[in-house]
Amino acid sequence: MAAAATSPWQPNEHGAVRLIAAEAALASGGTPTSLRLGVQFRTAPGWHVYWKNPGDAGFPPRVDLLAPPELVGKEPPAEIEFPAPRRFSLPGGLFAIGYEGEIVYPLKPRPYSAPAGVRNVRIEADVDYLTCAVDCVPYRYRLALDLAVGGTAVDDSGTAPLLDRAEASLPRRDGTLSGVAVRADLARSAPSLALGVEIQGVEASPAADLFVEPQELFEIGRPAALRIPGGVRFELPLVPRRTDLPLPKSFPLAFTAVGLVAGGAPIALEARRQLGTPDSVAEAESSGAPGKWLPILLAALAAGLTATAMALWGKEPASLGRGLLGFVALGLVVVCLFLLVGRVTSSGLAGIELALLGLGLVLCLRRRRASRKAVRPDSTINRGEGR
Repeated sequence: MAAAATSPWQPNEHGAVRLIAAEAALASGGTPTSLRLGVQFRTAPGWHVYWKNPGDAGFPPRVDLLAPPELVGKEPPAEIEFPAPRRFSLPGGLFAIGYEGEIVYPLKPRPYSAPAGVRNVRIEADVDYLTCAVDCVPYRYRLALDLAVGGTAVDDSGTAPLLDRAEASLPRRDGTLSGVAVRADLARSAPSLALGVEIQGVEASPAADLFVEPQELFEIGRPAALRIPGGVRFELPLVPRRTDLPLPKSFPLAFTAVGLVAGGAPIALEARRQLGTPDSVAEAESSGAPGKWLPILLAALAAGLTATAMALWGKEPASLGRGLLGFVALGLVVVCLFLLVGRVTSSGLAGIELALLGLGLVLCLRRRRASRKAVRPDSTINRGEGR
């Protein structure tokens, strides 16, 4: 019965893989069973397989259930669960995120009822994965195991503990640990952004690390783990993948912290946050603050000072005093722009600066046009008197 809960190992030059089930026998009579399956890997020394975000290269395993039909119809591919991973350093300053040695990826349990009258059930799965050291090699296998159908469900003494340990190593979800709190924020760190994740109620072991789940907005740098009173703070750079498109004002980001200790026990913790870019946060804060009209007043004052400087410089006859006063007015425009930094978005500040330049150009052109009109009537009168 122990062998029935596993498929045969599929060995290759870089390791081996098999399908396992926690049950040696399923209940008969249509009794629903929460079927626990997993994919077990053994990697050769120096080789690894991948977490949901592989790092700088690679891809995580993919599992498609092929049989029995009652399981295949439940949203294939099978949903893989990922134990707490580790980071692997690669040549060229690259890194990978995953596992080495022996690892079991649990599949999310699925309700299953063996059809009436059957004596055994064959479970088949297609497993597609990549294993890497310096080089990477893809493999794909069709795995199958046969489970007996009896009066009651029976756990397998060899595979059930494997799945128990794998499920115990899954990261705990944010909010499920008493006394543990997670806070995440984004800050501007030229030329990129910096993600800060602060976890209170834990201690950081030497292996503390933070991994961001797959997303399309950023290239993720390596984090720094900083011990703080009552917890740990991770800081890591986020470099936008696209510089030709603006970032959305808010976006979801999921991450997993490993190498933590809570209540004397090692844990990993996963969380998901809806984050706002620093510009959008500043905009929201300024719009909700008592001084929300201050940016408008500063922009209007800058426009008035620009007009004053242009009037002083354009007044005839020219004088040193008016010229100096024009420069003072222009200096006050710069002060207004400085005060606007942090109160409006970077794109809003650029718009105000362009508007002031446009205002100065319009006033200059109007002054020149007025001067030309003032000259034309005098020259006409002079020509008439000569005749």
